Amino acid sequence: MGQIGVAPARFYVDTNVVIAIIESSGALTPGQAAFIDDVDRGRNTAVTSELTLAECLVKPMADRNLETVAAYLAFLDGRPQLPVMPVSRAILLEAARLRAESGIKLPDAIHIATASAVNCDVFLTNDRRVKAYVGIKIQWWDELQM
Repeated sequence: MGQIGVAPARFYVDTNVVIAIIESSGALTPGQAAFIDDVDRGRNTAVTSELTLAECLVKPMADRNLETVAAYLAFLDGRPQLPVMPVSRAILLEAARLRAESGIKLPDAIHIATASAVNCDVFLTNDRRVKAYVGIKIQWWDELQM
């Protein structure tokens, strides 16, 4: 997925991207499929947060949809190329600072603080409310192209 001569990127995968991958009724676009393939093959690095796991599981647990719960767990637990980072005290402190400075919602601040803490280059999301954060490029999942 990337351009010739460009170093692989380190992506932060937002909750809404994981939901789109697991629960999408349609096929992935070629760019989305290439992204997942590049991560699985180690061509790009991707990480997410434990918060992603908690956010993804709310609706399927409320619906008692054990099959979807299992799909999320398999996707996030069974993919060593997509580590799930812990929500540490340092991340929470940075999230509080981000929220105080920008007014963004706490979950978004935790995601952005996690992305920053693990040196991500790209924040992959479909949440148009997420503002560009200094040092991290925003990439929209629904616009992801090869």
